[in-house]
Amino acid sequence: MRVAVIGASGMLGTDLMAVLGADGAGLTHADVEVASRESVEAALPAEMDWVINTAAFHDVDGCEAAPRRAFEVNAVGALNVAAAAGARGAGVVFLSSDYVFDGTDSVPYGEDAAVGPLNVYGISKVAGELAVRAANPRHLVVRSAYLFGKRRSGKGWNVVSAVVERARRGEPLTVATDLVFSPTYTADLARRIVVLLEHKVTGTVHVTNAGACTRLEFTRAVLEEAGLDTPIRQVSAAELPWRARRPLLSALASPLQERLGLPPLPGWRDAVRRYLKEERAS
Repeated sequence: MRVAVIGASGMLGTDLMAVLGADGAGLTHADVEVASRESVEAALPAEMDWVINTAAFHDVDGCEAAPRRAFEVNAVGALNVAAAAGARGAGVVFLSSDYVFDGTDSVPYGEDAAVGPLNVYGISKVAGELAVRAANPRHLVVRSAYLFGKRRSGKGWNVVSAVVERARRGEPLTVATDLVFSPTYTADLARRIVVLLEHKVTGTVHVTNAGACTRLEFTRAVLEEAGLDTPIRQVSAAELPWRARRPLLSALASPLQERLGLPPLPGWRDAVRRYLKEERAS
């Protein structure tokens, strides 16, 4: 199975390339601009079974400030990649988000739940999903959430390392207590995506580490696993100076994977522990 990975130097792309090994062909932003159909068509290898598109404008508040760019990357880019892959006879994987939901449910969202995004980022991701489904019949839309992992170029920024680095610098931590989500380690996500492709799964699937937590619980767990004792100022999401609204509950469930007999990914706290251990080792 030959797989092209767009965004190969990002967190998820780095782990996908590690899992795929010689079967992976990596494309970075220097190689392809997904918002340009010409760039995508010129960059994609001729013979691929799948193209995994991890390129995204995922700064949620940044998308509110620059909606045109959000749609260029997350929607038009998704369409360009899906169409170009289909023209080569390849399937396409599109990475979407928990922010396609409005957060008003009381239980984690399954794959069949109705979307209702609250912000430009979520709307652009829904548009990307629709474009992918329309442009390429052999598609896999993977919704995930709150990714953390390493980039090929180095540690980079992610939600776990940001908490650790700020705590070590003695900076104050202000955390919302009322946002519930499903954190995801990109190493686990990458392995599961490849498994899904090997099982020839198509459609829409939710992939996160097992369990859900509040941002407060997540931050406390990161500090404990890192051996840090840092005070946390607890606030509601409404008190934070965010430009974009966030869904209060965006935790994801996967009835589809249960039906397929695929085991849940390891729990989110175990994932945090393994990520920090890898960071210390490197």
